[in-house]
Amino acid sequence: MEKVKQTVEETVKYMWRSQKNRLFMGLMLVFMVIYVFVFASGFNRHHDLDVESLEVEMTGNKVQANHAKENGLLVPSIMTKTTAYIEQEYEFGEQRELYTSIQQGDIQRYLSTRPLEEADPPVTSLATMIYSLFGEDHLFMKSHRYIEEVPNLNFHIVHELTSVQQLHLFLLGAGPLILLSGLVFMVSDIHTKDLELSSQKSGIPLNWRSYLLVQSLTALLFVGAFYVLFFGLFYGLNGLLHGFGAMNLPIGFPQQTVGWFLLRTIPYLLLLLLLFTRLNTLFSLWTKQSVVTMTILLFVIFFSTIYMDASTGDLLPFDVRLLPLFYIDFGEVIRLGNTIYTRGLIVLGITFVVVEMVLWLTTKRVTRQRFTRKGVH
Repeated sequence: MEKVKQTVEETVKYMWRSQKNRLFMGLMLVFMVIYVFVFASGFNRHHDLDVESLEVEMTGNKVQANHAKENGLLVPSIMTKTTAYIEQEYEFGEQRELYTSIQQGDIQRYLSTRPLEEADPPVTSLATMIYSLFGEDHLFMKSHRYIEEVPNLNFHIVHELTSVQQLHLFLLGAGPLILLSGLVFMVSDIHTKDLELSSQKSGIPLNWRSYLLVQSLTALLFVGAFYVLFFGLFYGLNGLLHGFGAMNLPIGFPQQTVGWFLLRTIPYLLLLLLLFTRLNTLFSLWTKQSVVTMTILLFVIFFSTIYMDASTGDLLPFDVRLLPLFYIDFGEVIRLGNTIYTRGLIVLGITFVVVEMVLWLTTKRVTRQRFTRKGVH
């Protein structure tokens, strides 16, 4: 255990002292704070009604209704069976009820009067670019579920601003790509750093395979600890400003909740983080270059987003769902149903076993002496 402890301490110190890791962690935290204080309040606001336009239309209908009444335009039309006065008075009443519900913050009344509709795409802006990192969960389809299932409903919940809802949409969107890319960026040099030493360490505490395993798992735990801290801070900070939310809040997937979704992401997230950590070890042994290793793994991650979609299956002689790359977008995988979800876990599990076998064979070929020998690539 003393040998393992020594390797763990050495790895943690290197991960913490790495300037690129500190830069990445610092930028992530700064971006999170800016998002919560500056951009979050506008999230999903493009679904809202334009209150100023509503006021203008409401005033116009009232004026026209009064004008029709004053001029005696009360006889129903033969064609429409109604009058301009009745139509405008009715429109005014509907708009006044909607306006009153907005002013009083009565979200239940607001949704029952005007269910959220699918909004047109907002004008391109910095905020829009940031919001594009989150997945779309068809907010307009959940109006009736909010009314029926959420007793203490408010606009923060409807706008999906609460912490648990934001986490759900993040993992449904670009979250997996960001988390995996961050992992690859932070651990890419954890093995190749030994090549920078002027001489081999004296008294290497562990055998080669164990040493690599402890290094990679320690690096993974370091990144995992940062992610837990990051999302913990986000949950607390965003929750204080916009609400923490509840795990039983409904999502677009039929009759399911935010908690159901987040729980199902855990196996995928753990498997993918572990898989890419071990792939980093494998490619580090092959290339001996941290930048090359990072580039390869980032290409693999983003290749899955650019090319691995339903249309890809038409170009391949086999089911695209047999490829592990298909399951990096695990937010979409979860929405495809239990069959695909279970198959994804099996495919990723088999892929991990294959990677471990290849890594075992590689360590037989690329020994510690071969790996650390100067001038050998």
